[in-house]
Amino acid sequence: MKLINRHYEYLKPLYDKIFDLYDAVIISSGSEKVYTFDDQNIPFRCNPYFSYFFPFISDSGHFLLLEKSGRKSLYLNKVDDFWHKHETYMPDTEISQYWNIDYFKDIDKLFKHFESSLKGKKTALVSNHNHANFNFNPPELLNIIDESRFTKSEFEIDCIRYANKKAVKGHLAAKKAWKDGSSEFEINLRYCEAANSSGPELPYENIIALNENASFLHYHGKDHHAPKNRWSFLIDAGATHLNYHSDISRTYGNGDIDFKNILFQLDKVQLALCDSVKAGVDFADLHGLAHKKIAEVLNHTKLLDLNPSEIYKNKLTNYFFPHGLGHSIGLNVHDVWGKDPDRDTNKEYPFLRMNRVLRAGCVITIEPGIYFIKTLLDDLKKSSFRSNVNWKLVDKLKKSGGIRVEDDIVVKEDGHINLTREAFKNAE
Repeated sequence: MKLINRHYEYLKPLYDKIFDLYDAVIISSGSEKVYTFDDQNIPFRCNPYFSYFFPFISDSGHFLLLEKSGRKSLYLNKVDDFWHKHETYMPDTEISQYWNIDYFKDIDKLFKHFESSLKGKKTALVSNHNHANFNFNPPELLNIIDESRFTKSEFEIDCIRYANKKAVKGHLAAKKAWKDGSSEFEINLRYCEAANSSGPELPYENIIALNENASFLHYHGKDHHAPKNRWSFLIDAGATHLNYHSDISRTYGNGDIDFKNILFQLDKVQLALCDSVKAGVDFADLHGLAHKKIAEVLNHTKLLDLNPSEIYKNKLTNYFFPHGLGHSIGLNVHDVWGKDPDRDTNKEYPFLRMNRVLRAGCVITIEPGIYFIKTLLDDLKKSSFRSNVNWKLVDKLKKSGGIRVEDDIVVKEDGHINLTREAFKNAE
């Protein structure tokens, strides 16, 4: 059986929940938008709710209709357009058994058809634009779909695995370009070429950060000039397959013994955190464990002259590791249902994107980091612990910016699968 068939089997319990609420659901693939005060289109990304049920299209203007009767319809926008070339979907016989496929040219006529054929039925519309008098993006519907998306089918995991393979090709090419003396701009070009992905096809804008630029967590500059000194290279870059994403970070140094030591220690921490992943683990607890382990690194590398328990208790790791440990990943890079709104973890971990107990089938990132961020270091200098900091070593490492190591992890009942390390192992 093809994995997509298993995916549709996997969705059956979700359909039952959907049709407890609604008689019919219309889902748009989305519509294009333009930049502010401009007529140029913003690069389009397909509505992930559309892709969850039909991942084989990434173009705008198409619709799905799910009905309580069991009928599932795909309405393809057959555009007559000599300005743009639109994606053409050729129905697969395996897929066609699940969908009634029809074509339309006029969206107003299509919605008049919906209003007529669905008259008297409780209907929801999931879209970025409210086309008619249906229940528009009802939260209770989106929430049950989000919870289903929190865990992944075999098909979805296979898509994320392939997205990792594509990204790893880019990472290896980028690493070589850095070693060859390329600029950030040139490294990014080599990445895109090797990952077979243009800018709009990437899941997010690549972070290609040389030297102190690695201290900016979401650095998006692409300097055209290669720096004279090449202290470090941090790359955070992914790829996409059938609208499913990967998200991978690696850091490289020029051989400086202190930077190399911290990078080695952080990589060990990252692998240990991955080894702690399994169903039933609270991700907020895993984030706390990351801080405890980073406290050990700060002590071991002599960045802080305090024992690890004191470093952790006094929250000194926050000056060096200010972001969350990771997030769910899938059709969104920061995928849905990761944050439980009824659970307050913001006070202790304000930047944590996920605070749920992990379930088998979740796909998450594990991405600890150690950074030398000017604003945070300035705050540390004003603290009562300033005398416990090895400022000579900190000042030496500031030119390298920071370190992040990130893998995409499948949660299993009794452990995990590391899709990223698997891809690197098979590629190198």
